[in-house]
Amino acid sequence: MKFKISKFPPLEEQLRALARRAAALGISQSFSEAIKRINKRLQHDPLGWAIRISISDSLAPSCFMESRNRCSCDSQCMRPRASCAFSASSRCPTLRSLDPELERAAAMSLRRFLSRRWLFGLLAGAVVLFGLAMLHPYPRQSLFGPKIDGVPWCVWENEIRVSALQGRARPWFYMMLEKIGLLDTSSIKTSEIRPQLLPIYLHLTEDSDPEVRRYVLSRLERRNLREELWRWSPDDEKMILPIIRQRLDDDDPICRLLAAEYLWNATNDRAMIKVPLGLLGHPDPLVHRAACIILCYLAPADPEAAFSPVTALCWDNAMKKDVRLTAVQSLRHFGNAGIPTIRKALKDPDRDISLAALYASAEIGSGAKELVPTIFVMQENGDRIIRYRAAITLNKIDAKKFPEPPRLDP
Repeated sequence: MKFKISKFPPLEEQLRALARRAAALGISQSFSEAIKRINKRLQHDPLGWAIRISISDSLAPSCFMESRNRCSCDSQCMRPRASCAFSASSRCPTLRSLDPELERAAAMSLRRFLSRRWLFGLLAGAVVLFGLAMLHPYPRQSLFGPKIDGVPWCVWENEIRVSALQGRARPWFYMMLEKIGLLDTSSIKTSEIRPQLLPIYLHLTEDSDPEVRRYVLSRLERRNLREELWRWSPDDEKMILPIIRQRLDDDDPICRLLAAEYLWNATNDRAMIKVPLGLLGHPDPLVHRAACIILCYLAPADPEAAFSPVTALCWDNAMKKDVRLTAVQSLRHFGNAGIPTIRKALKDPDRDISLAALYASAEIGSGAKELVPTIFVMQENGDRIIRYRAAITLNKIDAKKFPEPPRLDP
């Protein structure tokens, strides 16, 4: 490119003449020797940088072809012979020393220009580094949020993932922050269900890891077995329900089961029972077990369709005990149809199965009067817990005939 001085135009022609002189010197000596001489002459002058640029851009073949027609009035004159008024004299002004004031002004202008360029470069570098840092959510959320209890959202999200993946190693970035003291996760308790965590739960329902999706869906579930369980507010439910409905098409069958259970408890949608019924024959034992348990919870949605599978689970010794207990407890949803199976469970030698049958009988209430003789005998059992639960159940069935027993001492 051609070098130009916009602030001091008179200097431009002299600099170009110097460049042409450099080209001419390259003919009689050598190009490298000419450059050395020019650099040596101007090493005390800050404008030397600009002159070097002009030299490299002005050394075209035409310069060498025109050198024979140059003026020889002075070793530094580069004017054509016909146009030089000082030919063969010592007064040729082409490359005489520049005016000192102009030299100082030009040097100062150049220094200012170069200093601004470095300043702009540093600022641009700082902006680039800041932008790269903001690509990670931790610094971005530390500055701009969102935060929960003063902790960036991404840290909570990471801790929930660690809990869902059963304590697998944290990402190196957060481990490094903990080691240098910039992050303290001891105060983060993901076991607590809090409204502030709801946005994170909803976000993680679309996580790529199915174990994370299962974990957050289980945190959102709302069973009606215990009235004291914590509930989301109506406004929270409006945000949760659309997300849960999307999980009915989840690739993971357990996520679909959890979504069906939530929607049944929240909306009493009877169509949800089709999800566990369709997964009872799944080859994965974990999915099969989850389908059996969810079917017991959803039995009221379609008692006729659920009755046969649930009663079969009560005596399926191949299943884990928790599945059998859940099946016996869910017999309360079948009314008189479940009485024979409950009677059989009351006589089961397994203490937990008998207690589950007593629970089902108490939930049926007055409709279980035909079970009174069997339960009455259980008041003489050697286990005081069974005796107490039998008395409670009799009171639930017929309060007039059987008074409420005193509270059992611990």
